Amino acid sequence: SFMYVTAVSLYSLEGVGLVLPLESSCIDRNGFPKLLTKCLIGITTLMCVFGISGYVAFGSHTMAPITLNLNGGWSAFVKVALCVALYLTYPVMMFPVNEVLEEMFLTKQQQPSLSSDVTAISTLKGDDSNSNGHSSSTNLEIHQQHQQEPARIFRTIVVLTSVTVAYTIPDFGKFLGLVGSSIC
Repeated sequence: SFMYVTAVSLYSLEGVGLVLPLESSCIDRNGFPKLLTKCLIGITTLMCVFGISGYVAFGSHTMAPITLNLNGGWSAFVKVALCVALYLTYPVMMFPVNEVLEEMFLTKQQQPSLSSDVTAISTLKGDDSNSNGHSSSTNLEIHQQHQQEPARIFRTIVVLTSVTVAYTIPDFGKFLGLVGSSIC
């Protein structure tokens, strides 16, 4: 139905949660809105072209997802490529989610932060070695590993939770439509 297509289309622009972290990390913040507009127009155009091409190629019997319509040797390659792309973009999509959840559930000491690394560097700056023979750089690495351990455990729990939710929902396509239409 039209509402389902609209919902899934909105969900396909889910990366909107990355806009603020990307803008805050830009060197030229004044040029960011122009770049964002160009990217959104480009992505929307590509999605429209691929969607129309799929419908033209397979007609009204097009199955969702579109990869179910593919046959032959290239279909396996396309499916594997999509899985790899999903696997590689998942951490990027989880970045703003993790920032928000870590701020809600972890204490300031458990959250990885640049300021604590700078403090550790300034504390260890004058020492080339300590009583047990470790160099300052080794101490800094150990400090950073211990600093990030609670965040890593928390992020692992978030990933396992999202995998469990995706695996246990029987018709995940309809759930995506619901998420896309209500959140985006």
